[in-house]
This record gives sequence, structure tokens and C-alpha cells, in this order.
Amino acid sequence: MKAFTMYKGWDEEKDKAGKSALVGKIMLAGMDDSHDFHEKKEACIRKHYDADEIEQRVLGRAQR
Repeated sequence: MKAFTMYKGWDEEKDKAGKSALVGKIMLAGMDDSHDFHEKKEACIRKHYDADEIEQRVLGRAQR
């Protein structure tokens, strides 16, 4: 199983207060092979955002 979570960004007010909080959570999960899941993930990003306007992508890895 593969899972993908994306957020719109950080809550600026909480960030100013020294607390980190992400906003705009969207998730995708599936049993696809890596290539197909990557394609679905990129399509999900394009569906919600103009991919050409994205200035920063922060990638992380789930803890096991």
C-alpha cells in the first residue's frame, strides 16, 4: 500500500507564535505499483493546484 499526503502550506499565525501547523490536507492511497501511483499522485497535485505555480515542494518519508 502506498499513501500520499499533501498540504497547502503552513498556518502563518501559528508559525509566528513558534508553533508549526499545516493546513489544507489532501490524501491519496492505493495498491498501485510505484509508477502508476506516482502518476496518480502527480494528477492529484495538478487537479488541486497549478503545478507551474508551485514554488516549493517539501518531501518527507513516513516513519516506520
